[in-house]
Amino acid sequence: MRNAVRLQLQQALLVRRKSLLMHTGAAERLDHACIVQMKLSDVIGKALQYIGKYGELSNTEQVVALIDEEMCINCGKCYMTCNDSGYQAIQFDPETHLPTVTDNCTGCTLCLSVCPIIDCIRMVSRTTPYEPKRGLPLAVNPVC
Repeated sequence: MRNAVRLQLQQALLVRRKSLLMHTGAAERLDHACIVQMKLSDVIGKALQYIGKYGELSNTEQVVALIDEEMCINCGKCYMTCNDSGYQAIQFDPETHLPTVTDNCTGCTLCLSVCPIIDCIRMVSRTTPYEPKRGLPLAVNPVC
């Protein structure tokens, strides 16, 4: 079990480093020797500070995705995830291939979860409250 977790950590680290090196143009210098050997004890318990009770969460705070165009490697993963499983809130510019977040963003963090570049997508507070657009508009004179 420990070897499987260690292998997953090393593979995740390798993917992140390769993506960053491809973005900076230094991918050809990447070899297996540059992978930092992590120990299982290095990660055990590190997430505990972020675990809390449901009642401690704010149900009024609303966030929206903010994509750093300088860090973006134009992989399109955020766009594909948002369009397939999210709220279709990310548009992909056909000329620049840069993703842009629209007002439809609900702050679900799917794009943040799939982005291979650390800190390329951040969740920031919304300037205007999100109002869902669901169903049919209310009738002015309902017929009952």
